[in-house]
Amino acid sequence: MTSKKIIIIASLLAIIPLAENIFPKRFNTYNSNIVFSAQSYQDSKLLKIAKSISVRIEGSTKGSGVIVKKEGDLYTVLTAWHVIKDNLITEEVGIITSDNKEHLWEPINLKRLGKVDLALFTFRSKNLYKTASIGDAKVINYKDQVYVAGFSVFDFKNLKFEKGEIVANAEVGIDNGYQMLYSNKTTSGMSGAVILDKNGNLIGI
Repeated sequence: MTSKKIIIIASLLAIIPLAENIFPKRFNTYNSNIVFSAQSYQDSKLLKIAKSISVRIEGSTKGSGVIVKKEGDLYTVLTAWHVIKDNLITEEVGIITSDNKEHLWEPINLKRLGKVDLALFTFRSKNLYKTASIGDAKVINYKDQVYVAGFSVFDFKNLKFEKGEIVANAEVGIDNGYQMLYSNKTTSGMSGAVILDKNGNLIGI
């Protein structure tokens, strides 16, 4: 039976007013192992988008994240607050990008977003990486198709890609921003993983 998992709505509605130009719309692909069996052209297309914008976070807590902004060689990553909050400023946290290169986070720029379980931090690279295109979580309804992509601790080097559907989407505020239910199977390590709508837009974490 497919288990129902609680995720964080991309309280992106709260984030965007704070930084309106944070999210350029660009996609890319790269080659690497994945836990996925392509069932359609659309699924494959969304997998490529997920691969290009996702990062693996290796610190005191392992998790996933998504690149949401690029300014020169400075990249901003969105993830779950609980994935990154226990790392000390003096600790090195590795950010593994789509080309399997490791970058170090910049803890000085770590920021929790309001009171929800979301955080932003940065890393620097002269390489070109794509950023997420932001969707509108408010228009996501029951039975809408969604895709989850992140790095499971059981196979942390490979992106796990799961197709599912919305079970519920609360219209009222819930503690830590956990307002959306979906049927996709997730495991430990996928905290901070991207949630994409059918058009490849980021609607949740």
